[in-house]
Amino acid sequence: MEQQPTTARTGLKFGIIVGVIMMVFSTIINVTDLMTSPIANIIYLILLGGIIWAIYEFRKTNQGFIFYGEGLGIGTFVGAISGFLSAVFSYIYVEFIDPTLMDRIKELTRLKMEDQGLADDQIEKTIEIQAMIFGNPTWIFLGTVVWFGLLGFLMSLIISAIMKKDKPFELE
Repeated sequence: MEQQPTTARTGLKFGIIVGVIMMVFSTIINVTDLMTSPIANIIYLILLGGIIWAIYEFRKTNQGFIFYGEGLGIGTFVGAISGFLSAVFSYIYVEFIDPTLMDRIKELTRLKMEDQGLADDQIEKTIEIQAMIFGNPTWIFLGTVVWFGLLGFLMSLIISAIMKKDKPFELE
């Protein structure tokens, strides 16, 4: 007899898959110095695709049915788990693999702002705020987990509404 799927198991499985894909993508972005490039935003498409895939897979293995709340839970869990894995990886990457990453991001931000014609005092203030936010590994870690969990939730609000398929009363 086939085991009934659970939202937690599905969310964990796809959260890990999405997290690993995000780690590989982040490494490529960091090595190529594209952290401030719009290409870096592909990470959100990776999360979106993972949530869609997870909800679809759950519905497929659940006799073709999924309630709205189940989809919402799966997507939020995928976001939180992938965010947790990304946060752990980012911490390890910044602390041990490439400690110069934050300085490079700061310099890329400065160059980008200079290209936009911003005044030196505006640039310095922005860099100062950026250093306060991204200077503490604990805040980066917590912020990443919360951010991706929230994104997973928000994306799942729409995806779950589109993909939901309630069981008829006869089948319950």
